[in-house]
Amino acid sequence: MGSGSFEDPAEVYKRNVVNKLVENVHSDVVGLRKTREAEMEAVFSARAVLRRREEELFKGLKEMLDEKEGLEQQLQMVLMNTDVLERCISQKLLKHEDW
Repeated sequence: MGSGSFEDPAEVYKRNVVNKLVENVHSDVVGLRKTREAEMEAVFSARAVLRRREEELFKGLKEMLDEKEGLEQQLQMVLMNTDVLERCISQKLLKHEDW
């Protein structure tokens, strides 16, 4: 175009509309990227919390299983002692009856 020529107003309008659309799309993309980054940070944070809770749960479960095992051993000892006491009492009662 020469220095004395004018641009077609319809072409100028179209170019301005396209430029405005490009700016809007760029702005939307930037906003979406920031939103997505914030969402990803929240997801990573939640995953870290869940991982820590999982570790705590497994630790607690192991402690409970260990305690259960200890209680079962104590119960076995009580049952064995009860059997021994029952035999002793039975034997003493039998000896006492023989008199």
